[in-house]
Amino acid sequence: MLTTHECTTGSTPVKAGESVNLAAALDLARAGFPIFPCKPDKSPFLGDGFKGAVTDIAQIERWWAQWPNALIGLPTGTASGLWVLDGDMDAGKGVDGFEELRRLEAEHGALPIDICAVTPRGGTHVFFRMPVDIDIRNSQSKIARGLDVRASGGYVIVSSRLPDGRAYRWVNEGLGEADLPDAPEWLVEMATRKGPPSQPMPKQDLQPNEGANGPTPAHPVTGDPLADRKRAYALAALSREVADLVRAPEGTRNGQLNIAAHSLGRYVGAGVLQEGEVRSALTQAAATCGLTPHETRKTLASGLESGKGKPASFPPEWAAEQADLERLRALNTLDDGTRFDPETGEVIEPSLPPLKMVPFTDCFGETPPARCWIIKDWIPAEGEVTSLYGDGGVGKTLLAQLTQAKLALGYNWFGHSAMPVRSLGFYCEDSANELWRRRHRILKHLFGGREPSDHEMRMLAGAMECSRVGEDNLLMTFDRQGKGQVTTFQRQIIERARDERATVVILDNASTMFPGDAVNASIVRQFVDVACGGIASAIHGAVLLCAHPSKSGMSTGSGDAGSVQWNAAVRSRLYLRRPQVDGVEDRSPCRA
Repeated sequence: MLTTHECTTGSTPVKAGESVNLAAALDLARAGFPIFPCKPDKSPFLGDGFKGAVTDIAQIERWWAQWPNALIGLPTGTASGLWVLDGDMDAGKGVDGFEELRRLEAEHGALPIDICAVTPRGGTHVFFRMPVDIDIRNSQSKIARGLDVRASGGYVIVSSRLPDGRAYRWVNEGLGEADLPDAPEWLVEMATRKGPPSQPMPKQDLQPNEGANGPTPAHPVTGDPLADRKRAYALAALSREVADLVRAPEGTRNGQLNIAAHSLGRYVGAGVLQEGEVRSALTQAAATCGLTPHETRKTLASGLESGKGKPASFPPEWAAEQADLERLRALNTLDDGTRFDPETGEVIEPSLPPLKMVPFTDCFGETPPARCWIIKDWIPAEGEVTSLYGDGGVGKTLLAQLTQAKLALGYNWFGHSAMPVRSLGFYCEDSANELWRRRHRILKHLFGGREPSDHEMRMLAGAMECSRVGEDNLLMTFDRQGKGQVTTFQRQIIERARDERATVVILDNASTMFPGDAVNASIVRQFVDVACGGIASAIHGAVLLCAHPSKSGMSTGSGDAGSVQWNAAVRSRLYLRRPQVDGVEDRSPCRA
């Protein structure tokens, strides 16, 4: 198998002020691998996703100038001539792709791992040459639980450092440093076969159903403050034991069942697994591997009984943490909220987490990342909110729709560079037909009457909008104390934006989405920071919040609205107004 050690991620030295990820991206492009920029959540920045990957050095440099911390996306399949075996790690769900890979190697022989990487979460990416005559496509757990395939129609993140310092690290050699190996025939066959794995994992390994004593709860009732953690730890053990039993060779299966029953019986004895769920999972696994019901019942009963007499132990560092939690739970509380130890009478001051501080000296020898812009110098990215003020009828909605179209196509925005990104627009003051008429005029203006190309149509599909006239459009509600709570609609926006890989969300108009007092600084700040900023942060992009100015804002030309917090809480503020000609407002069409 593999022995993990980190090696150089590329041959090009990192220039002063240059992103580490950019240097790696340029190395890959020069080696002939098309790449594209991705967000920290691994979704693409580009409207057409991995289909926009290029080897063009100038284009890659422009992308990383816009998104210096972007991760490197690499299309898999015929686009790059490779496919990837992706081993996931998730102890909480009992998923261990590395262990499954080890078992496959024990059964079929060692894999060639000339080019292999480890992910920040401890997963494994093994790279192979894409066969010219076999269509390998994306799949999830087709080969085994926790082993996914990334091939035609997919992509992986490579050679990238996350903002928190974790990284995708090469093991042995990196792409471009060694020839891609061919996958063995048995692995290709598993990756391309129809249907589920030949030896599927029983569903009961993590989702207990009917046990020997009837239905069993998914979580034992307990007062243990670390119960959830211990439960996850035990479920991971249950998953491993079931996998071992399913794959046990003939002649060893009864002994393997006894080992599994004894091992899991210890968790039953510790009170973190129910005996019924263990019996159910192991009984099905035993049937899958060929044991008879009679020998299963006998061996299972014996192994469980011996294991229950020796309750499982957990990592020793958990003991001190559990003692502290139980002591806090035992404290008595007075009417004024004071907590004290009933045995000693000691008043207990709550332990506060330390505030994180950064000394100025940390800046030496480091170059801070450049600010990311959706539209250079106008609309910032990185989870920021931009406000767009304008009086009714001046054209805010039309401008917002035009902005969506230009961003989708990557067109210049009124003399300012803009990157191609996907966007969602929620328009609460205009009907669907009115939005349609404006879209028609916008596209006619952009294309001069000609038919858009297929590429332009694909890009334009990244601009999506809807009319919310007559709907409940509140993003946040407030209780009597002024404490805000985001609404279902706000959460729906985040979910849809993530599904569509949108980097910009347009909210039109604040007056229909904000229910509070516009001059109350506290609730205004919560609305902008939590409701709107929460959307921007969730998509690692930008929110453009359209709003009407106050009367004073209109008279002064500043665009101010209500509390100063409307302006203080946003990173950028735009004000759309008609020009003045000899002191008189110019009401000509399209003059704003």
